[in-house]
Amino acid sequence: MRIITAKFAGKCRKCNERFEAGEKIMWDRCLGSRHTSCPEPEVVERDPERARDNAEYNAGVADYNRWKEDRAMFGDEVADALDIERELRFGSDY
Repeated sequence: MRIITAKFAGKCRKCNERFEAGEKIMWDRCLGSRHTSCPEPEVVERDPERARDNAEYNAGVADYNRWKEDRAMFGDEVADALDIERELRFGSDY
């Protein structure tokens, strides 16, 4: 996501509140727009002991964080659908 100045009024994907044209917002082509003041989704910290030599653990943490961000932006149903689509498209190791 990147910070831009909104050209048009819109609605934040995170909090569903409106923002006005000229306001600074976070924007991504795929994820849409949100206020810069809306908090980032929680991120699971990697356990350095387990992460050092465990690719499956690292992939699981990354997958969970991606799902958590999707859930924060779009809600549970869409996050689950995106997760299923990724798994079908790329396999269980995406």
